[in-house]
Amino acid sequence: MSKKHTDDDPAVLERLGANINARRVQLGLSQGDLAGSAEIDRTYVSQVENGRKSVTISMLARISKALSTTPSALTQGIMSDSAEEAEHQGA
Repeated sequence: MSKKHTDDDPAVLERLGANINARRVQLGLSQGDLAGSAEIDRTYVSQVENGRKSVTISMLARISKALSTTPSALTQGIMSDSAEEAEHQGA
């Protein structure tokens, strides 16, 4: 049942980016606003939102704080189309 992971799952990164984007838009923030609050580069925000860049746990914490939410909320449903979610839920 061991699965070798050599690359980040692009679909997971895209879903995480979509969640971050949705929260940012909900708050009426620009990518620059989010970047400034999280003390990161605006291009990094763009890459994350477009699923082209993965994030560390500490970076996710900074982004979630800037978005007045939790890392858990931003990762909600990101595994929905993957086998790992089914395994995690005991399916």
